[in-house]
Amino acid sequence: MKPSPRRHARWCAVLVVAAFGFALPNLRAVEPRSIAVLDFEIEDDTAAQGAAVDVATQQRRLRMARDEIRAGLAERGAFVVVDDAPARAMIDRRRSGERLHECNGCELEIARALGAQVVLVGWVQKVSNLILNLNVGMKDVDTGKTILIKSVDMRGDNDVSWRRAARRMVEEIAAAEMRRS
Repeated sequence: MKPSPRRHARWCAVLVVAAFGFALPNLRAVEPRSIAVLDFEIEDDTAAQGAAVDVATQQRRLRMARDEIRAGLAERGAFVVVDDAPARAMIDRRRSGERLHECNGCELEIARALGAQVVLVGWVQKVSNLILNLNVGMKDVDTGKTILIKSVDMRGDNDVSWRRAARRMVEEIAAAEMRRS
């Protein structure tokens, strides 16, 4: 005798509730880690090719991408984003002589000064006005170990492309952090 659809649906509901009942005690709430999202930088290959470079526009887009990532990570609850203002002088001093994503640990020093558990450095590689990559590297501040390196391709050097890449990067970072928890 075949069970009625209603009876089948009830049994499915009972099994789902039972499964969640067994799984819930094993779930634990994990506090999001704190993250310092440092200023983004650009590696512009077009300048070496003799192309005109609009530095003001590049700097504005770098800030926009950084701010999109900061806001997106905070909104998703993936991290608690720390304010970098208390270490602004240290950041500016370091950036005047070297790139933060190539400074051999200065990003960890900055993050420690800010009390962050994780530090994120970002940079854009501009191959041409059509081909760009938004890159991030994240490190655990206590151990200094790299915990994530991600790259998102951009097509077109315009605000829409940069915003889209930053939002995609937020999705990638948040997903990686949720898998860690």
